[in-house]
Amino acid sequence: MSQSAQIIQHPGKTQKKPLQVNKAIAPTIQEVSDDILLGYIFGNSLSQIEVTPEKLSELFKNNNLPTDFVSSIKNHDAFRRATASVQNKRIEVMYNNALVGAKLEIDETTCDDDKIIRFLGRKIINKPNEELNYTKIAKIIFNRHDGTLKINRNKNVLPEYPYEDILRGIKSVYENNTEYHNEKTLRNIFMKMFNNMHPVSIMENGYFKFIPKKYKETLFNMRSLMDDLSELAPGQRLEVFPLVNTEDINEMLLKAVNNNASKEINAIMKDLQEGIANDVKFHAKTINTYKERFKFYKEEMLVYEELLDTSMSSLGKLLSKANRMIDTTDTQNV
Repeated sequence: MSQSAQIIQHPGKTQKKPLQVNKAIAPTIQEVSDDILLGYIFGNSLSQIEVTPEKLSELFKNNNLPTDFVSSIKNHDAFRRATASVQNKRIEVMYNNALVGAKLEIDETTCDDDKIIRFLGRKIINKPNEELNYTKIAKIIFNRHDGTLKINRNKNVLPEYPYEDILRGIKSVYENNTEYHNEKTLRNIFMKMFNNMHPVSIMENGYFKFIPKKYKETLFNMRSLMDDLSELAPGQRLEVFPLVNTEDINEMLLKAVNNNASKEINAIMKDLQEGIANDVKFHAKTINTYKERFKFYKEEMLVYEELLDTSMSSLGKLLSKANRMIDTTDTQNV
């Protein structure tokens, strides 16, 4: 061995061992064996993006995802998002000969088959954050039949602030919203897709959601779609981490499924009980929504019983009780 290759060990010093890298259980996340896999923890984020419905449908097809989720853009939704974009916006206005803080508010007063009416208003806010004065700035009318906006300014408002810029901005955002999906509408689309895969929150704050392995193909197709969207606008991400089968993780998932389902089912049952006690006539749409939620949790229970190879009898009994109650409510109060 040459002098340069020799390891010189000084007296009194312990020689450090070379760093050992543990052998991976699989080359990639997608190749983790089903024998040890329960499913995946996932997290996603969306940044500012605009994509037409046509382009989004194309990307869904390219990634073997159902285009049914790519909803057409509804003008009334675009109107509400555009007006909501200025909600609680902080500004400074001239009030009583002084420059003071204020915030913008959007209030909806009319919604029928012909129109939606929203008012833009401003509230004066002092330093303790107390609301001192409210003034209506403009009436914004959305016509459902032709999708047009009509803006009526309150002529009695003093020139305290360039509100015309705010109103032009709302109109511009509305026109843009009718042509493009953005990060908000995409978030709604992805939320529906995730919900179809029966995710459960394994922490109360909603972080770290789990999806069973039976939805592996859809989940990784969504990750591929997110990569494609990131090429259009950087910052779109879906991260996926495998969760392996251990007894303590099984118990954690079982507890999470039971807690998540029982919380909503009990809340619905309480609403039904109070309605029956007070002779409330439930709207058919409300009853159908409740029935769909019970059906969803029945499906979820079956998914996790198969995954965890166990019987969720307590949740099953709660669902049976809930369905009996809603059947009675359906016939008596609708």
